[in-house]
Amino acid sequence: VRVRTLAPSVIRNQLVVTGRTLADRRLMVKAETNGVIQALHVSEGDAVASGQALAELAIEDREARLAEARARVQQRELEYRAARTLRGRDSVSEAELAGSKAALESARASLQTALEALERTRITTPIQGTIEDVPVEIGDFVDRGIPIAEVVDLDPLRVRGFLSERFLGDVTPESQ
Repeated sequence: VRVRTLAPSVIRNQLVVTGRTLADRRLMVKAETNGVIQALHVSEGDAVASGQALAELAIEDREARLAEARARVQQRELEYRAARTLRGRDSVSEAELAGSKAALESARASLQTALEALERTRITTPIQGTIEDVPVEIGDFVDRGIPIAEVVDLDPLRVRGFLSERFLGDVTPESQ
């Protein structure tokens, strides 16, 4: 039998948790219209601000459609003003005036559609973050809904840890 004198010391229990870091948000930015990728403004690892352009689609005939829609609105406005003037003189019926107004509203709706189609050629990110993936190249044809870039928001960065069930009672959340 051996005897030894021991000095008291503090023993700390350590618990090892394995885990991984996660982005707070992850967003796949997709094309809202079809077209050919004309320009890419970002690459993997780039930091982007909310509203920043990621890519642009070729304009194609969208500007011509917009010009046509603007001209049609001007024409319908003139026709509607003329119909109102003639209605005041009882030269056209109420139905003809209503038809002229409906044609004007339809032309305005077509103009709005043409404006939106042109705006959709510029693909922007709605969130601030970092570009994780750009699965398209210049010259690729994309349809509506095709992913253009994946943006991850790393602020704040989340950590997900994995722990054995037998230690769950030993763990308490700490405030920062």
